[in-house]
Amino acid sequence: MSADYHKNTTHVSRSMLAVLADSPRTYESRFVTGKPDEDDDNDNLSIGTGTHAIALNDVLALENIVVIPKEVLASNGAKSTNAYKEFAAKHAGKTLLKEEQKEICEKLAEQLDPSIGPFKRNPRALLEHEVYWTQCGIDCRAKLDLVVPMDDEVIVIDLKTAADIKPWKFRKAIIDRRLWLQDAHYSAGVQREFGLPVRFIFVAVHKTAPYRVRNYELNESDKAEAARRHEELLESLAYRREHNDWSEIGEGDVITIEPLGEYW
Repeated sequence: MSADYHKNTTHVSRSMLAVLADSPRTYESRFVTGKPDEDDDNDNLSIGTGTHAIALNDVLALENIVVIPKEVLASNGAKSTNAYKEFAAKHAGKTLLKEEQKEICEKLAEQLDPSIGPFKRNPRALLEHEVYWTQCGIDCRAKLDLVVPMDDEVIVIDLKTAADIKPWKFRKAIIDRRLWLQDAHYSAGVQREFGLPVRFIFVAVHKTAPYRVRNYELNESDKAEAARRHEELLESLAYRREHNDWSEIGEGDVITIEPLGEYW
């Protein structure tokens, strides 16, 4: 794993494309003008990172996990104390977990093993595999949780911690969190590297007991539409870079708010 992978903005990631899709102006601010991101001290993000590290036995990521001593936290467990701020500054760049959060990560990883274990233990398996390619004139990158090249296809496993793994709830997450874009972006890179069809599988684990696990994939029609929209985003990025145009639809217009309806 490249130590500076997540700091690389010369090659476009799925998350960068998602920012572009939401707001070209935000993309310009974060990735063009060079305004640095604020540090993210999000518990859900930390649990997701910790679960990935343990489930995949990612040595480098495991070394970055640091358990937060109880004595630096407030009596209610909040990270509001000066002692915690000093601790966090001392361990900047690390994944900071409370003791109980690390235990949850371990339980989540244990529940994930029946689904990902057979793939992870395949002699061909590649863990935390980085892929780089050029598409529509844009240099792209992706970091894949688990890739298993087979004789006639490549299986890509992506781990997700989720608040709810019911099919309709995960479908909503695919829309709201643009997970369809992750399928399309990763699949594009893997197909170019291995020259084989890609089967992309989300392995979702519920973040609370009993830590249920479900495996999902997009249907072929939605995969095709996701690939088309992914290509459109890359073409849009190429145009915006060439013309330095980061404008958004509606800028300068007076927009009439839709009826408030039931919100009254």
